[in-house]
Amino acid sequence: MPFLFMRCEEKRRARARFSGDTVTYADALTLVETQAASGAWTYPLLVDLTHAATGITPAEIHQLARRVEALSRHERRGPVCIVAPQPVAFGMSRMYQTLTDGVMTLAVVHDEHEAEAWLGAQAIP
Repeated sequence: MPFLFMRCEEKRRARARFSGDTVTYADALTLVETQAASGAWTYPLLVDLTHAATGITPAEIHQLARRVEALSRHERRGPVCIVAPQPVAFGMSRMYQTLTDGVMTLAVVHDEHEAEAWLGAQAIP
């Protein structure tokens, strides 16, 4: 698995750090399913793409957004902030943000400090 998923019960936060490999649709879907299955669906989530390239296509971004929408019918997903310093990852993440507008609150930023500040300002249910 090309990402590390961590969840902190005390802070009610989750983090996923991708590294080394190219992030595929299967990887992104696995992260979504892992967050849902772990009981952390409503937790604020920081997704760090700093050390990974993206290989997800626009069609796959649409599929991922539909899966998140389906999972969110039962319980709204917590806020998500994606750290994407590379232009392609940033652009694909922005597309995902647009497609999930109204389903979840999502931000795309260039560094972890921005992500932490943004997540810290979000209301936690």
